[in-house]
Amino acid sequence: MATVTGCTPHGRSSRMQRPHLSKMERMIVSMQDPDQGVKMRSQRLLITVIPHSVAGEARGHPGGAGRRGLRPLRLSRAGREVVEWLVQKFCISEEEALHLGTLLAQHGYIYPLRESRDLTLRPDDTPYRFQEHYAQLHKKINHAWDLVVMQAREQLRAAKQRRKGDRLVISCQEQTYWLVNKPPIERFRKALGRNRVKSSVCLEAYLKFSSQHGPHDPIMSGCLPSNPWITDDVTYWAMNAPTVAAPTKLRVERWSFSFRELLDDPVGRGHFMDFLQKEFSAENLSFWEACEELRFGGQAQVPALVDTVYQQFLAPGAARWVNIDSRTMEGTLEGMRQPHRYVLDAAQLHIYMLMKKDSYPRFLKSDIYKGLLEDAVIPLETKRRAFPFLRKPLHSSPSPVLQSTPGEPAATSAPAGGNGEQ
Repeated sequence: MATVTGCTPHGRSSRMQRPHLSKMERMIVSMQDPDQGVKMRSQRLLITVIPHSVAGEARGHPGGAGRRGLRPLRLSRAGREVVEWLVQKFCISEEEALHLGTLLAQHGYIYPLRESRDLTLRPDDTPYRFQEHYAQLHKKINHAWDLVVMQAREQLRAAKQRRKGDRLVISCQEQTYWLVNKPPIERFRKALGRNRVKSSVCLEAYLKFSSQHGPHDPIMSGCLPSNPWITDDVTYWAMNAPTVAAPTKLRVERWSFSFRELLDDPVGRGHFMDFLQKEFSAENLSFWEACEELRFGGQAQVPALVDTVYQQFLAPGAARWVNIDSRTMEGTLEGMRQPHRYVLDAAQLHIYMLMKKDSYPRFLKSDIYKGLLEDAVIPLETKRRAFPFLRKPLHSSPSPVLQSTPGEPAATSAPAGGNGEQ
């Protein structure tokens, strides 16, 4: 296990952290568990008491040898909460537990109270505490941090010179002040002004989605005519192939769910193309298909595909010119100076929304779609076997050894007699 610093590259989001940090954070949360975590104790000093401190001392395993790269240590018997907990939790040796605790200290999750610059889990009576989010305060007042440190030192020096009664009175006054003058709850007050979705509206949307997609779910409603994984009947796959002459009724009904459902189905896209040809706007769908080919095609063909799409759909006087706004056209032409596979995304989105808002609703109301619903196939449920585990045997091709070659007599199926007769 190597020591890795926890800093992230400049400009990267805090969520884009390395995976070992999330594991360490889960470990720290487990260590702070009141029942199964590390035992906490209060450290009594001359002036104050430091709560929730843990000791990082452990003893060496008798006769145990450290793993490669780790120096075997002899640790005393007093205070070994951190190492003991790591050994019991992860079933590792004490040397590995000490090394893991050092990594926690170097990443800032725990820190020593006596020598704050020594970020190691030392084999002595040094108490440790869990780190808090005090770094956020340093970031907010970084411009006046020297003044804050100077004032804190002055207040600490003055507090040491006060009597015990005066310190108690000042502490009570400070607690009373913050109870009376609490800062306003700005975060939750801003949250009240946000748009919230009512539970009734959300549940209604869930019910509508479930009732709409329920008959099309093979787990909830079953497969018609039968489940090919159970009955060994491939009729279901044949009827729902990517290209069929007569689609099923459930498949045609699914085209009305959304425009994306229609475009994702090759059969539905073909019928939609026939409808657009009757309305003299088939170039819109052809342009969208060309953009999809450009996006998911090979990198070597990108410049040629971009030039082909431009000459066929976007160039002045093109044979299948598509109508896009001037702003989108300017941005597309600017990006075509250095062509890439996403250069036509803005134009493709414009044509997609045009077909979704204009052509798609008219297609659902057209005679073509109504005729498809009437002529759609409704598969009948096949009769189930009384014993479904008795499946039909699968017929395999005959072995080439058993096949007779030209000019040779066919092999007999019966075995030779026991008395040597042929």
